[in-house]
Amino acid sequence: NHLRRSGNFDLLPHLEQSALHDAINSPLQFGDLIVPAGGPFPGETLDGAYWPWLHQVPQFLCPSQDYERESQDPGVTNFGFCVGDNSVGPAQGPTRGMFEPLRGKSLKEVTDGTSRTLAIIELKIGGRVIEFFTLEELLYPSKLTERHPDKDFQGHTPVPPPLYYGRGRRWMDGAPVYTSVVTILAPNDDSRSNRSVHDLADGLYNAGSYHPGSILAAYVDGSVHVIDENVDNGDLAFTAPSGSYGGPSPYGVWGEMGSIAGEEVGQSLTR
Repeated sequence: NHLRRSGNFDLLPHLEQSALHDAINSPLQFGDLIVPAGGPFPGETLDGAYWPWLHQVPQFLCPSQDYERESQDPGVTNFGFCVGDNSVGPAQGPTRGMFEPLRGKSLKEVTDGTSRTLAIIELKIGGRVIEFFTLEELLYPSKLTERHPDKDFQGHTPVPPPLYYGRGRRWMDGAPVYTSVVTILAPNDDSRSNRSVHDLADGLYNAGSYHPGSILAAYVDGSVHVIDENVDNGDLAFTAPSGSYGGPSPYGVWGEMGSIAGEEVGQSLTR
């Protein structure tokens, strides 16, 4: 699976999906082809043969999302793992949030408190992603535009995205465009990405929902809260933090909730 499997796999036994979890965790044979335990590349369904990736887990869908998928499409999700207030880091790490590629974080690292730190956040399946920004551009959120300003895209022709590409369109894929949320831009804003070729790309991958004026989010302590889409997200003119170091987030309450060790004093969830 190219080390791309998302954390949703580990949630399956807790969602009454033990049979699906066990199938992914076991070798499966299709004619002369044997798929090893762990599954193939996320989203690669082997022309519809690898059924675990096609399975739609009902708990991964929000009733407010009106989304139709074909029977041969991978299963989708309305929820992403919080990687904090890093614009560069969600794809390879490190991050300031609860989740990070290929590294588990312990509760003792959440010095801001588990009741004040976001873990899983709602997102819009297929939500708009504006692409081709450079990593340097992603560090300055206030300068990100409604479309990439370079009509020549740094001198090359953009590569079309892969099949089944987009926010939430593969529940099994750990690449941040599919299953991560960055707490910088306000909920329901468009996401921004530095994808120009590969879908494993850094970016400001946003929360979103079809609930009027709000999103749902689960905190590290397991509690679920409604968060106003007008939550204070600070001053976007500040450079995005890098690495996994602690310290206050420049992105207001929204950034504070996304980081695990900001040492901020709690504030209101709305402006």
